[in-house]
Amino acid sequence: MNRSFLLFLAVFLGLATLLPAAEPMTFEELSLMLRTGSSPQEILNDVTRRKLLQPLNSTEQEALREHGAPPALLNALQSSTLFASVEEAAAYRAHHQPARQIVAASPADPGNGVRGTPPRLQPVLLSDRFMGGIEAAKDVPEQPVRITDAYSLDHLAEAKAQAQLERKVMGFVQMAPTMLDKPVTTRSTGASAALLHFCHAFKDSMVLVFVPSDTKQGLLPPAVVAGLAAKEMNGILPNMAVVDATAMTLVLPVPSAGNNKATGEDRDKIFVAAAAIMQRWLSYHPMAIGVTEARQAAR
Repeated sequence: MNRSFLLFLAVFLGLATLLPAAEPMTFEELSLMLRTGSSPQEILNDVTRRKLLQPLNSTEQEALREHGAPPALLNALQSSTLFASVEEAAAYRAHHQPARQIVAASPADPGNGVRGTPPRLQPVLLSDRFMGGIEAAKDVPEQPVRITDAYSLDHLAEAKAQAQLERKVMGFVQMAPTMLDKPVTTRSTGASAALLHFCHAFKDSMVLVFVPSDTKQGLLPPAVVAGLAAKEMNGILPNMAVVDATAMTLVLPVPSAGNNKATGEDRDKIFVAAAAIMQRWLSYHPMAIGVTEARQAAR
């Protein structure tokens, strides 16, 4: 077991159970959902659950119409019952107020503080995103990993769009082609078993992208390069760099274990600890977007 990594994880453990909550939906999210193929009923269901941040103006309605919104959906979105309360809208704006003079912090530091002041981000209540997948992965029957089980780097734009739409972090899984197409279980030792374990533990809770081990660093976002090069990885494949939905902010590196003899039980411990960090990070960044864009805006 990688002791330095477990020590790194332990700093962020001891979290309280988090309850479900959701932020109001913005015009930008409505537009993205239409452009990425969500049905009108799916959109209306999401808006009904979360409410609209504010009424749509005529320009926004026309933009949604151009993106394929049918008249029935646009009419439904004008109902005052779908608008967030004044308190909810104020809380959203306060939480997403652009930061000023943001300074660099460690990747897993959720607050990313402001010079001379305490971190201004406050956690929101979120239901657990990860433990269901980690538990389900324990019982996956023997099967191979296919190259189509995750996005390729050639489809990185689509992967980012999905992550932003679904408010998920992204997992860039470094692997070798020799790990593919071999029937294994998540309880076994070896690289192929570890790759299968990564895929099934996190396939629903994040957006996965395969990174072949011979990929040139220049083809990867800098946050991903930093994660895959982290000392916690110990040079063992597969491993995973977890980044935000824009692939610009590193959340944490996740190794498969300290050596190729690790079992599924060994990986379970690492995945559970990593899930706690990711859950905490999301509670401070519920849109699954880190602080890099805010830092650039403040320049």
